[in-house]
Amino acid sequence: MAVALKSVLLVVIILMIKKPCFTNSSSCCYWEASKDSNSFEGTYIYPSLWQYKQERCLVVTRASLLRILLLLAGDVELCPGPMKPQCQACWKTIRRNQISGTCAECKNAFHLKCLKDELRNNKEKFYCNICFVNIADQDAGSPQTVDSNVLCTFMKKRGLKLFHQNVNGIMNKLDQIRLFLCKKDVHIFGISESHTSASINDSELEVDGYVVERKDRNSAVYGGVLCYIRDGISFQRRKDLEIDGVEAIWVEVFIVNSKSILICIVYKPPDSSLYLDKNFNSKFDNMLDIAINENKEVILAGDLNCDYLAPTDHRELKDVFKVNGLKQLITTATRITAHSKTLIDLFFTTHEQHIADSIVYANSLSDHDLTGIIRKINLQKFKSCKIRKRDFSKYDKMSFRRELSVIDWNGEFCGYDLNHDWNIFKEKLSRTIDNHVPFVEKSIRGRVCPWLTRELKSMMISRDYYLKQARQTNQELHWSTYRRLRNLVTSAIKHNKANFCRNLLYNNGESPKTFWKLIKKLYPGNNKTSKSSFFKVNNELVSDTRKIANGFCRYFSTIGSRLQQNVVTITNKTCSSLRNDDNLMHTINPTGKFFKFSKVNCSKVAKILQSMRISKAAGPDNLPASLLKDASEELALPLCILVNMSFEYGTFPNAEKCGKVIPIYKSEDRASFDNYRPISVLNTVSKVIERIAHQQITDYLERNQLLCPQQFGFRRGKCTQHAVTYLNEHIRQNMDKSRCTGVVYLDLRKAFDTVSHACLLNKLPYYGIRNIELLWMKDYLLNRSQFVYFNQVKSDEEHVSCGVPQGSILGPLLFVLQINDLYLSLKKCNIIMYADDTVLYYSANGTDEIQRSINSDIERVSQWLDSNKLIVNLKKGKTEFVLYGTPQKLARQQDCSIMMNGTSINQVKEYEYLGIIMDNHLTLSSQVSKVYKRVSSRLSQLSRIRSNISPYVAERIYRTMIYPIMFYCYPVYLGLSNTANSKIQRLQDRAARIIGPKNCLHDDCVTSRKRCVVMDVFKSLHSIGPNFPHVNFQRFNHGINTRSNNSRLIVPKVKTEAGRKSFSVQGVLLFNSLSEEIRNENSYINFKRKVESFNFSSP
Repeated sequence: MAVALKSVLLVVIILMIKKPCFTNSSSCCYWEASKDSNSFEGTYIYPSLWQYKQERCLVVTRASLLRILLLLAGDVELCPGPMKPQCQACWKTIRRNQISGTCAECKNAFHLKCLKDELRNNKEKFYCNICFVNIADQDAGSPQTVDSNVLCTFMKKRGLKLFHQNVNGIMNKLDQIRLFLCKKDVHIFGISESHTSASINDSELEVDGYVVERKDRNSAVYGGVLCYIRDGISFQRRKDLEIDGVEAIWVEVFIVNSKSILICIVYKPPDSSLYLDKNFNSKFDNMLDIAINENKEVILAGDLNCDYLAPTDHRELKDVFKVNGLKQLITTATRITAHSKTLIDLFFTTHEQHIADSIVYANSLSDHDLTGIIRKINLQKFKSCKIRKRDFSKYDKMSFRRELSVIDWNGEFCGYDLNHDWNIFKEKLSRTIDNHVPFVEKSIRGRVCPWLTRELKSMMISRDYYLKQARQTNQELHWSTYRRLRNLVTSAIKHNKANFCRNLLYNNGESPKTFWKLIKKLYPGNNKTSKSSFFKVNNELVSDTRKIANGFCRYFSTIGSRLQQNVVTITNKTCSSLRNDDNLMHTINPTGKFFKFSKVNCSKVAKILQSMRISKAAGPDNLPASLLKDASEELALPLCILVNMSFEYGTFPNAEKCGKVIPIYKSEDRASFDNYRPISVLNTVSKVIERIAHQQITDYLERNQLLCPQQFGFRRGKCTQHAVTYLNEHIRQNMDKSRCTGVVYLDLRKAFDTVSHACLLNKLPYYGIRNIELLWMKDYLLNRSQFVYFNQVKSDEEHVSCGVPQGSILGPLLFVLQINDLYLSLKKCNIIMYADDTVLYYSANGTDEIQRSINSDIERVSQWLDSNKLIVNLKKGKTEFVLYGTPQKLARQQDCSIMMNGTSINQVKEYEYLGIIMDNHLTLSSQVSKVYKRVSSRLSQLSRIRSNISPYVAERIYRTMIYPIMFYCYPVYLGLSNTANSKIQRLQDRAARIIGPKNCLHDDCVTSRKRCVVMDVFKSLHSIGPNFPHVNFQRFNHGINTRSNNSRLIVPKVKTEAGRKSFSVQGVLLFNSLSEEIRNENSYINFKRKVESFNFSSP
């Protein structure tokens, strides 16, 4: 200590004699040259303090001297003391009162509680996870040693390969199942105890190349059965064979030139389970009896908790199999633990001679073994899926544009034949695109588990090896080693997958297209895109892809004409609106103005090309929108010439009248064409002409107010929310007047496909579309065709005789013009239309008047529909009637009898209109329950992937995919009770807990709704948005200048709580609750900014 003090004193004396020098660069220490001598940031000290230079010389004080000494000392800590050991498992400090251990290989310290499994394995010494895996790898040897090649030999045999396993919960083992199915050519894989529920979408369970069928247990999240069926296997779900009380899936597999096979995946809970049906044996016997009576081969697989190694176990159930002639195929134990061996995972068949082989294979998915059989049959080997796509690897944008710019389009076009010039344009464009972006054929090869590393594979091999050793030796050492390796593999899979997903999203975060493409894989919707490999064509099962594609095309092309044949025309005058032509013309177009196409310039065409969405699929000509967008300036001139020529001569290019249709599966039977939705894709270039024509026609119609004011579909500034608010407001206002409102919800069947071309063309002159413009519309509609693209096969083209062009820009507008004059046929009822969703309603004091008025107008509507060749769907659940009113009012009313075409329209207490379930009292309880169930399912899905994404990504998913469900049609939710609001708020609180940060979701749902409502009121007051019907916001204007009164709105007078909950009242109360400064704001941007910071209180 004395020596150290003498050294410090010596340094002080020297520094007092010699003046130290500081400079700006080439120094080893950082110090600031400032007037404050106590500061040492920003300046550098030379290695030698005795050198003197003239730059920034500072006087050294005692405080700065102490800092210099600290800097010279190097590594300085405040009394560090001895290093405390840290546990290498949990990274927490090991305190003195905690028992710890040291790894025998790497000598790292661990808590005893972190090593309880390892110490149980070997009390003398233990190894940490890394050392343990390395030692286990050395013991396990090579993969050939672990895998006895039994499964590989089994899979090489020809036939239909069926497997089954009880996985005891599929969600945390889904990645391993995907890996197994993609490595092995499994045809059908049945799973029992899937533990799936309604909150899990089918898309979450998808495996590439397989169709999933499932049956969940309704009473709990446990149990459940699931089946994966390989693409190319022709099958049909047989729900008619499935009985309540038996967890089973029945599918019928169709085989070419042979009888079909009935396959059942079943699970029976243990006898001690509360979910076991008391009459299981009798119900199971009835189910088998019905299936076997079809005289087809039956194969049954599942976990029946019936031990076939114990002759006296479950004799009654075994007798059921014997009576029905089912032979059990598995002979060895399928569930082996350290204490028991049982045969409970079974395979049965009625035709034992058709079974080639069976297998029991141990894997690590669960404590149940994988069982499988091979059914003798000649099946084609799986072929890799190949697609034809353009190769952009050598695409040069500037070279592509340069080649197009040298083409002399004026010299190429003749100027008087649109089809000739259009074909030349398409030929030149296609040849240029093919030169720069040629077509290539590629096989679809995706990595099933891209996060699967070599180290993880090695751990899985070691795990499987010790499972095999444990089953053979039944030693506790091997069992505990296997369990530890199994847990290590599970945690490693979660860790690798989370890191892979986070890195992938982070690296692609700047590209919204790529980002959301990845998000949809992690967080898929419930879209079902799988198709059957066989279909019923002319009452025959067909598996040939070409015949199926032709069958699809024939069905989609003729569905409209077939429905029209069932329509009985009650009048010889087509498209009659039940008025004479002069009155109809004057009513629709009172101004008498006519529509004329105007010429377009190149800048207009270039702007449309630049605004194209490159994500849209290419049409039949296979010209991608991205290339048209890149060459928008070069293509603007030829397209401008062609568009003006089209408008001038009243013709539409024949080459653009063909559409490509892709069938998308909807629900129910996959083998029926009726259960597929046609998605039509037109050529991208043709949409340039359509876009220009649509803009000009829409501007003409809106400017002259030729459309029905109550038509909310496909119109600028109007949406489904306005239609629902319109109806809700009318009902509430009549509730406040103690009146009832009868509402008929009409559902038109295939409305867009059944539009009569002749009827539509006869109506267009009433709207002022005549002469050349009418000829252009006629040429646009007629002589159209389409083909179906199914499984990379193109069908023959079929002529389309009716309907507006699907997938087009003009199609929705033409349908609106077709149905626009429906409201003219009404005398008493009011109408709301959103495209083909039509609502008729009438309010009165009693049901007698409502019934009489609605029946009168329904008859006229029926006549209008018949004359316009549109078909109403009178099936239950489609067209229905609801009587709205207060509970006290409805309690004194009788049911209404509404008839249409001799059929009684079903009266219900609630109906889902445009996504909102409106009950007869407008409590919206069913709607809140639907939202709660749907959002809960989405949040459960988000929580399952939360560990794989960051909080920022989780919040983006919530904001874009979950929150809009709760926020849709927010003006209607103003009438919710406090209980319903708190129920929805609990969903947002749950979302905040899942996402992570406490304050990531700042506002509650009620406050957000209030802010949007006052902004709608502001738009209505300043005429910058669509006006809400039945709502007339007015400011105080009594001529007296009082404080804040002139900025307030007049509150409508209401009598009941139903009237108080209307948008017109709640909107005014919320707006008046704002401060005077906000109410007097005229700028929408400033108003919105101030409202977002305003704290609402309940009005």
